[in-house]
Amino acid sequence: VISVALDSIGRLYEKAKEVVREEEYFHYAYTDGLTGLLNRKSYEEKLEDLQVEHLFNDVVFIVFDINDLKLANDTLGHQAGDEIIIATAKIIKEVFGDLGICYRIGGDEYVCVIEKEVKEEKVKELLNTFEIKVAEWKGKIVPSLSVAYGYSIMNKKDANKIHKVIHLADEIMYFYKKNYHKNNEL
Repeated sequence: VISVALDSIGRLYEKAKEVVREEEYFHYAYTDGLTGLLNRKSYEEKLEDLQVEHLFNDVVFIVFDINDLKLANDTLGHQAGDEIIIATAKIIKEVFGDLGICYRIGGDEYVCVIEKEVKEEKVKELLNTFEIKVAEWKGKIVPSLSVAYGYSIMNKKDANKIHKVIHLADEIMYFYKKNYHKNNEL
């Protein structure tokens, strides 16, 4: 009886270890190692899901792009670049994480997808909070942070236009990025 019980406990223990390993693999596959945000693969799967799901609310896409990441890397080193990549992710998650899902989809690119019912005024309020936190940020290596962003809202009936909606958010973000560089020429 004791032998059978020990054998059962051993099998349960091995099964538990296997489940933990699977969860770790899932985490590594869908999470950005530097920031802890979900990664591009996770984002692309979310976009696929949004195109086939029945949406109950409009969906807000906010895209972000760090200004001058290459300059920080080239002049201050990659630790400086990592510092602002991590800081940007932290601020995005802090401001938008309760409402949406935050992703790092490229070196200096992030997206927040908000599926919860939220008014555009609330989005603008959160973006204002984001701007304040970015402006207040001071790093150990990099003295300041600048992040361009844009947003657009996909009507719940227009999931088939998801890429147009994201493109619009990108266009708005690049408009602000262009103005940033125009106003901050060296």
